[in-house]
Amino acid sequence: MPDKHLFMPKSKITYSLCIVLCIIFTVHLCKSDRLHDFTIKVRQDMTPAKTADEWINRLQKDLNESSYKGIPLPQLYAELPELDQWSDISAKLNKAAADDASFKKFTTSKNYHQHGGSRLKIQLFSTLLAEDGTDAEPLYRSLLLSQKSNGSLHSFHFDKILTKLLLLSDNPDESITWFNANIKKDEESHTSYPQKENPAWKKALADNRIDEGIELLLKAIKKAKLEDRGALISKLTRIAHLLEKPKLGEQALKIFEDDIISQKKSGRYFSIYRYSHGLEYYAQLGEWQRLYDICKKVKNTKANTKDYGVSTSSHNSLLPYQLTALYNLKKFDRFEEELLSEIKKNQANPGEVFSLLARRVADYPSSGALYIDLLSAKGDDASKKLAYKICTHLLARNLGKDGYYKRAISLDPEAAAVFIASLREYDPFEERPLIWQSEMALQADELDRAHTLIQQAIALDPSDGDHGKFSRMLCYDVLSRILEKQGETDTAKLFKEVMIAIRKGEVADDYLYAGLTQEATDRYKKALGHFNDAYCLQSRLAKTLMEAGKFEEAIPHFKKAFELMPVSFGPRESHCFGCEGLFDDERVQNIALPTLKAFLEKEPANPRTPYLLGLLFEEMKKEKEAITAYQKAIELDPSYYNAARNLYKLIIRDPKNFQQTIALKKQLYEIASYERKADYMTSPHLLKSYWKLAQEFPPSPIKLEPIDEFSMTTFELSDQQYKDLPINQSHSFSSSINREAALDGWSARELLLKNSFLKDIF
Repeated sequence: MPDKHLFMPKSKITYSLCIVLCIIFTVHLCKSDRLHDFTIKVRQDMTPAKTADEWINRLQKDLNESSYKGIPLPQLYAELPELDQWSDISAKLNKAAADDASFKKFTTSKNYHQHGGSRLKIQLFSTLLAEDGTDAEPLYRSLLLSQKSNGSLHSFHFDKILTKLLLLSDNPDESITWFNANIKKDEESHTSYPQKENPAWKKALADNRIDEGIELLLKAIKKAKLEDRGALISKLTRIAHLLEKPKLGEQALKIFEDDIISQKKSGRYFSIYRYSHGLEYYAQLGEWQRLYDICKKVKNTKANTKDYGVSTSSHNSLLPYQLTALYNLKKFDRFEEELLSEIKKNQANPGEVFSLLARRVADYPSSGALYIDLLSAKGDDASKKLAYKICTHLLARNLGKDGYYKRAISLDPEAAAVFIASLREYDPFEERPLIWQSEMALQADELDRAHTLIQQAIALDPSDGDHGKFSRMLCYDVLSRILEKQGETDTAKLFKEVMIAIRKGEVADDYLYAGLTQEATDRYKKALGHFNDAYCLQSRLAKTLMEAGKFEEAIPHFKKAFELMPVSFGPRESHCFGCEGLFDDERVQNIALPTLKAFLEKEPANPRTPYLLGLLFEEMKKEKEAITAYQKAIELDPSYYNAARNLYKLIIRDPKNFQQTIALKKQLYEIASYERKADYMTSPHLLKSYWKLAQEFPPSPIKLEPIDEFSMTTFELSDQQYKDLPINQSHSFSSSINREAALDGWSARELLLKNSFLKDIF
C-alpha cells in the first residue's frame, strides 16, 4: 500500500509507531469557578505483533492503562500476528478469563474496577478468534446483561445490538424473543418536541409585509439571547442584500460587528456558522478590506473560558473569509503566506488541510481553487505542477465540484483525462466525471462520443439535486452545446431554456430561505415559464404554496412534480425527502401515491417508480410496503444502488427478514463505489474470514501524487494576469467528505479497524 503520510519529505521516512497523542479536555464544574484539566491518553497504533506472546503482552498493558476508554480490541485485532498464532492466543485468553480471580491476576491492574465486563469481552473475543461459534451468542447475551446492569446500554443502540445478536445466532426467532424479554423490555419511549410557532417577524415577511417584518426582526435581535443573535443578524444581512437596501445593510453590519465580538468574548457557544451570512454580505458588497479586518479582530479577541468552558475554535472557519478578502485585494503574497502557514500547522492531517482548502465564501471559489489559480498564474513549470497536484487531491475529495475539473483540464489536459477516467471507476454513480469527459470530447469535436457520455451522465442523475447554486444541471448545458454543434438548434434551445429555468429557480431559493415567501413564489412561477417540466421547481413551488396556506393552489404543482419524479431520478439520486419534509402532510401523500401507482401501471419495467414508492412508503412509516417496493426495483435493475442500500437499511432492522441481508450485502459490495465497498464486507463476526478479505481488498483506482512541499515564494501579477484569473466563476465548493482512508486504497489495517462487529461491541 502507498504511504499514508501525504506530505512526504524528500527523503523517505518509515514509521513503525505513530506518535502518542494527548487530548486535553477542560471541564467546567457547576459549583465551582475553577477549571480542571483531565488528560486522556489515546491508544497508539502499532504494527502487527510477531508472536502470540507479544500480542498478549500488549493486551495486558492496555488493560492496565486506566486512561483508555475501554479495551481497544479493534486495534488489537488489527495488530494480531499471522493466523497460525491465533489458536495459541485463544487458548491463553481462555485461561486468563476463566474466572474473576484468574482475570484479576492476568490484568495485575489497580484499576480493575474500571473494567466492568472486560472479562466477558475477552472471552467473547477469544471465541470469535476460534470461529467455532459454540459459545459466542451466550457470551454476548451475558455481556449485554452486564452492560444493562451498569447502565451502559441505551435504546438508540438496540438496532445494532440485535443485528450483532442475530449474526451469532443459530435460532433467530428464539434470539429475538430473548432480546425483547431481557434487553428491550425497559425501553423508554422517545418524546417528541413540540414544533415552535413561527415568530412574528417571520410571519410578516412571509405575508409580504416587508417593512413590518424588518422592524420586528430588529426588535427580535435586541431581545434575543446572546447565543441566538448571530443567526438573526445574518438573516437581516441576507434580507438587506436581496432587497438591495444599503442603509439597512449598513445598520445590520454595525450590529453584526458589535455582536460577533461580544459573542467571541463570552466564550459561550461561539460558532462562525451562525454568522456566515453576515460575513458573506461583506463579500457581496465588495467590502474586502472590511471583511478582512473583522476576521482578524474576531481572531484576536480573547474568549472568556472561565465561566463557560472552552470556546469553539473559530480560526479555521474564519480563514476562508480572510483568504478570499486578501485575494480580491490583490495581496497575493499575504494570501499565500497565511494559507501556507495554516497548511504547515496541519500537514500531519491531510483531511483537515484539504477540508480547509475546499471551504469557500458565498459564490466565490474555494481557498484551494484561488491558490491553484495563483500558482497557475506564476507560469513556471514547478508552480503549475504543484497546482495540478493540489487540484487532483481536491477533486478526489470533492468529486462533484466543477471548478476543480475545469482547473485540472486547463493545467494538464492529457493527465486530467486519465485522472477523470479513474474517478469514474472510483465512484461509478457520480455523474460529474462523465459530464467533464463529455465536455472534453465536445471541445475535441468528438460529437458522437460527447453525446453518448452526456446521456450516460443524465441517466445517472437527471435532476442533479446535490450540487450547489449555479452548478446544478450542468449536463443540460453541455447537451445543449453538443446539439447546437450537431445542427439540432431547436432541441438545443429547449435545453438552454432548462438552464435558464434552473438558474432562476436557484435565485428564488435565496428569497425563500430569507423568509421572503411571496417573492420566492413569484420567481418560481416565472422560472417554470421557461421550462415547466422541472421536477425540483414544481415540488419547491408546491411546498412553498402549501406552507403559505394555499394548498388548493399547490395541488396541480404537487401532481406535476410526482408525474415527473420517475424520469427525474437516477440509480443514486441526490434528493432527501426526509430533509425536505415533502411527504409529511397526509394530503400530499394522497396525491403522490395514486400518481406513482398510475405511472407504474403505465411503465411496469421502469425501476425508478417502485423505488420512489419505497421512499414514499418509508415517509409514511409503512416499512413492509417499502421493502416490497425496493425489492421490485432491484428485481428490475440489480445494479440500482440506492434501492439496494435503502432495502438493506430496512431489512437489517427487521429481524424476520434478517437472513436476506447476507445476500444483499454481497450485492451492495459488488455495485458500491470504492469508498463504500468497505462498509459492505460480509461476515464481520467471522474474524478469520474477515481478516483474509481485508488482505485481498482491491487497490484504489485513483492514483494521487504525494505533495512534497508548498512553495513559499513571493510574486506579483500584472493587471492583465489578474484580470485573466477566474476569480468570479460561480462553481460550487463545499467541505470535502472525510474519505482519506479510501483515497489511496483501503489498507488491510484500516479495514480491520473498521470491523463493524468489533467496533459496536468493544
